[in-house]
Amino acid sequence: MTVTPNGAYAYVTNLGSGTVSVINTTTNTVTATITVGNGPACVAITPNGAYAYVTNDGSGTVSVINTATNTVTATITVGNTPEGVAVTPDGAYAYVTNKGSDSVSLISTSTNSVTTTVTVGIGPLGVAVTPNGEYVYVTNTFDGTVFDGTVSVISTATITVTTTITLGVDSVGLAITPNGAYAYVTSLESGTVSVITAADTGSLIVSVSPSSWTMNMGQSATFNANASGGSGTYASYQWYVDGSAQSGQSEPTFTFTPASTVTYSITATVTDSSGTTSTQSTAVVVTVSVTPTPTPSLTPSPTSTPTSTTIPSATPSPTTTNPSPTAPEFPAQLPRITLAASMIIVLSVAITIKKKNRKNPTQSATPKKDLRLNYIL
Repeated sequence: MTVTPNGAYAYVTNLGSGTVSVINTTTNTVTATITVGNGPACVAITPNGAYAYVTNDGSGTVSVINTATNTVTATITVGNTPEGVAVTPDGAYAYVTNKGSDSVSLISTSTNSVTTTVTVGIGPLGVAVTPNGEYVYVTNTFDGTVFDGTVSVISTATITVTTTITLGVDSVGLAITPNGAYAYVTSLESGTVSVITAADTGSLIVSVSPSSWTMNMGQSATFNANASGGSGTYASYQWYVDGSAQSGQSEPTFTFTPASTVTYSITATVTDSSGTTSTQSTAVVVTVSVTPTPTPSLTPSPTSTPTSTTIPSATPSPTTTNPSPTAPEFPAQLPRITLAASMIIVLSVAITIKKKNRKNPTQSATPKKDLRLNYIL
């Protein structure tokens, strides 16, 4: 089953009755029943919604339905037991897996004819095209007796198998992520899901880091594009903001400065030296907030500072740092001169007293002792 690109109708294959039912998704009622081949298995619709391609595994054909009239306009013979079908993103080709022939048929949608048949693994079943249309993934299951357990990767440029990935389990269902980075493969026998990365297949992809970001107005953030797969070197990058290409941004890094407080989506593509360009990366969501109001300073303002807490620096003493220019200057020998003068004075006094004693013999000798003490001092 598949739904038209506009979501208005669902086309359902009825394996047992050889028909396709058309369901109106608004009323959820069947509006048409279309007879196709034996055992219709899968259906795919072109990107413009104009045609539906139905594989008929019981008759080895593909029925082409005009969705405007819901009638079969062409029947195309392919390999044995056709199962899966997938249309390229440009709508130019349909890839059909032929489980009974171990092959894939390439149908031109303009001529509704098989242009090429590609040999793959045993019992090919599921098929999917990468979003950029560069590769086709095919799950190889079993032929009734032998399990394959591989995935064939076909290059749409050369229509050849470029890689075969061994999963170790049978591979049945297949789905690819929108950015082409991963393929998810279901296993019927093991009840598991295997994840294939683009590095395994050689697909050119790009991712952006960090995966999300929150910032304020006035700030800037730098994002990195991480490329893998492809061929040669990575020649250039292209950055997008909300889907709009940013002029002059061809490097693997991008510095973003928001213009307003909204949520932005940032993506990137990469082009390798062969000229192949990847699909846009998974979007990085950037949330921008208003610049927060600065927190008031807790330091008191000068007018509120008590004068008692302000301690002026000490003024150097003029006698230690700036000698007074009017102070008299004494020679370094001043202490010795002073001592000598004192000795002369003391001796003079002693001589005077001695003369007086000669005149007055009854005078006590005590002063002589005091004078000697004074001399010593």
